[in-house]
Amino acid sequence: MSEKNENGLLYQPKFRVISTWLWFIIGGALAILIISAFYGFNFVVAFNGIQNNRYLYVYIEFFSVGLLPVIYVIVCKDPLSNYGFNMKKRELFLSLLLSVVYVGVMFIIGWIINGKVMNFEIYDFQLDFPLNVFYGIFGIIVWGPLEVFFFIYLVVNMEQIFKQDNWKISKGLIIITILFGLVHLLTTNWWNAIYTGILFFIIGFIYKFSNNIIGPMISWALINGQVWFIAQMLFQ
Repeated sequence: MSEKNENGLLYQPKFRVISTWLWFIIGGALAILIISAFYGFNFVVAFNGIQNNRYLYVYIEFFSVGLLPVIYVIVCKDPLSNYGFNMKKRELFLSLLLSVVYVGVMFIIGWIINGKVMNFEIYDFQLDFPLNVFYGIFGIIVWGPLEVFFFIYLVVNMEQIFKQDNWKISKGLIIITILFGLVHLLTTNWWNAIYTGILFFIIGFIYKFSNNIIGPMISWALINGQVWFIAQMLFQ
């Protein structure tokens, strides 16, 4: 990688963080626009179409959350180890161990509160094979591992801004956790924003403590109700 490229705009943490948050809104809007094109750009009909075919939400999530960080990593050839993708035995074991404990605690809490480990809506997607498999797997990846990567990607770059990448609880982790919680106000409510912020702070701490992202990716896929919601189409 040349020195000129390393000094380019795409490599600057501030630019990455700001553009990624902006794309969160722009990407979601773009996905809605693309979907509406199949409905003749009639946004009322398109909105009803999305509501009646709820698997289409996966495109909105993918465009807004996953797309830009993945593009940056590919174009800039970032080492994946920068974001915790490594198979070092000690770090991987610690990541998985802490994540198992995390998932176990969340399942116990879910059982106490709801009488079952996960609470999600039973829904008939009315999709036949192979589309049910495609959207089921795609949704699991997007609402599980990809969402965690989006979060960790922002944490890593924010820490570079504050030069606190070795801190277990850094300003970058705290700020991104707060912002990540707040953006959930766009689609949910205050309670879910706070709840999601707490969950992702723990995910971020596990990542920081173990220097490995694999455990957090798996754990979020297991405790995220949206993943269970979309995954049910695999068995319909």
